[in-house]
Amino acid sequence: MSEHDEIIGRNLARLRDSVSQTDLASRMRTRGHKWTQPTVVSIEKGERPLRVSEAMDVSEILGVDLYDLVTYPPALTFYYQMSRTEEARAQMLAWALRYEAQAQLLVKEAAEYQKATGESLDYEIDNLEIVKGSGMSELLSAQAALAGFIKLEAAGPAGWGPAEAPSSSLMARFPPRLIDDGERQAEA
Repeated sequence: MSEHDEIIGRNLARLRDSVSQTDLASRMRTRGHKWTQPTVVSIEKGERPLRVSEAMDVSEILGVDLYDLVTYPPALTFYYQMSRTEEARAQMLAWALRYEAQAQLLVKEAAEYQKATGESLDYEIDNLEIVKGSGMSELLSAQAALAGFIKLEAAGPAGWGPAEAPSSSLMARFPPRLIDDGERQAEA
């Protein structure tokens, strides 16, 4: 069967302790299950799945928590959590790199804006704590921005200062307007 069935079977064998396979099968029959000693062997080997109604009755008979029947060993639980953590880290780094690409485009657009209008947007760029570099400095910039975002999120809007909400100054200068298709866009 599956890895889950094998783990549940090993847990059953361990939790059964002094209750024999024959005695467990007999007790399960009194609860309406068609169990025999070979049924217990089959479940403990992971060859037959343990149904939910059976698991509930087994846990009651053995005086254990249902969770104890289905829980993974600590080493396997650690391995799965480590895998999920590595995956989350990879996603975070991918988002950090995406952030850096967007930040570079923002800096480029700010330079184009300054060239066209003569007005500088450096204050807004600096408030975003964007490092205008390359390579590792960009990744560090993204990681710093992520840490800053987490700090600001924890503080909530009441804890934000004017320098920490740079979009509000841009929104004041370029208020969104409603256009025919219902989308909101900033006037340029």
